Amino acid sequence: FNAGFAELPLPSYARLSVLDRNGTLLAGVGQRRTRIGEKLSVPEGLENVLSGERGVFATTGTDGRPRLYAYQEVFKNPDGSVPLSVLVSIPEDVIYAGANA
Repeated sequence: FNAGFAELPLPSYARLSVLDRNGTLLAGVGQRRTRIGEKLSVPEGLENVLSGERGVFATTGTDGRPRLYAYQEVFKNPDGSVPLSVLVSIPEDVIYAGANA
């Protein structure tokens, strides 16, 4: 996973995470405190990702910066469970840098 994601053109300080149905990090790009095999360390993020198919929310990241998060299920099992989700976060100051210039 990580090699393929490393090629994605993500903005500065962005993070991309692939999570299993329990919120465990399987792969990721960007600096983070959560290590592969550990649960996502942003409680609000874990709660949101595990509660739905897709969405967007804002909260403070583990780096102390306000971040905008977006998540999406990768696919659903026939029983309706979501085995994999992708979560991307970008610091708000990076998002709004052009407007604040």
